[in-house]
Amino acid sequence: MRQQALRAVAWLLLVSATAAIAQPPGFGGPSGFGPPGGEQRKIVKDYDKNGDGWLNAEERKVARESLKNDGGGGRRGPGGGFGRGGETPKPGSIVNLADVTNFATATLYDPTVLRTIFIEFENADWEKELEDFHGTDVDVPAKVTVDGKTFNNVGIHFRGMSSYMMVRAGSKRSMNLAVDMADGKQRIHGYKL
Repeated sequence: MRQQALRAVAWLLLVSATAAIAQPPGFGGPSGFGPPGGEQRKIVKDYDKNGDGWLNAEERKVARESLKNDGGGGRRGPGGGFGRGGETPKPGSIVNLADVTNFATATLYDPTVLRTIFIEFENADWEKELEDFHGTDVDVPAKVTVDGKTFNNVGIHFRGMSSYMMVRAGSKRSMNLAVDMADGKQRIHGYKL
């Protein structure tokens, strides 16, 4: 029994090493090792013409075109993911700022509070833009309102690999918010998230 377990472990290590070496460059680095999905593609420095450390609307437009031309844009499967199961995505209920309770005195991660966070993007095709920049170091700026207070130029990108790949466009995908993208001192209830 112990010998079978050792053979299984040895086989698993051999298969893992072979698969890692066989991965194409860019999948976790040249040897295939590293985080699943490979390293983040660093492109901000190439398109940040005003040198502020993030891409404004015009800079993102140029970067998106370049990614499409070199095959890098939306490169994570049809509609941004492989997820095909479940219900067809449909819009949720409309919620207005006036409809929600503000918790301005509660800490951001208070377990007794359920906050509504409003996110407004510059572009109507915001989801496609987030898809185009998935796997890069580009955050798409948005106006975020929490507890009645508005925060401008909050950087947003889709996060994850399997959580991104397995969820179809139009469905709820995980997002990362960087409150301090454009303003290093900006915080929401003391957090840059």
